[in-house]
Amino acid sequence: MGLRERAIKAYEEEKKRRKEHEKRRTKNFAEFKAREFEKIFGAKPDQVQPVTPYECFIKCDGLTFRVHEAAYGTTFEVSVQCPQCHNQFFVEVSSLSSLGEALSNPAKCPKCSESSEPSEPREPSVEEQIVQKLREILDLLQEG
Repeated sequence: MGLRERAIKAYEEEKKRRKEHEKRRTKNFAEFKAREFEKIFGAKPDQVQPVTPYECFIKCDGLTFRVHEAAYGTTFEVSVQCPQCHNQFFVEVSSLSSLGEALSNPAKCPKCSESSEPSEPREPSVEEQIVQKLREILDLLQEG
């Protein structure tokens, strides 16, 4: 086997190892956050869906939670429905009490909060575009 073939084979093996490592990290993250969820909210998740090594979805008692790791710690968000436009969006919750508040006092989604009309597609402002790009960069840095 020549240098070219050995190099390609080594690359493929390394790529496979990285993919398996990423898969293990993703699964471990989801399992750890499911235990953390149980401690915070006092309920065992019905379903845990790993997404990335920094994000997973948890379903419990008909509710969907998005869990992600950020530079400042873990964020739990529950999916709620906007009372105005009826779109689903996520609200951050940090305790059983804040979950109760999010479920009892339906908030408007960010788009409806900005206007009195039901949300319609609009072009994001320059500031929103910058924030979105910065979030994407931070996500890439966390993955790398």
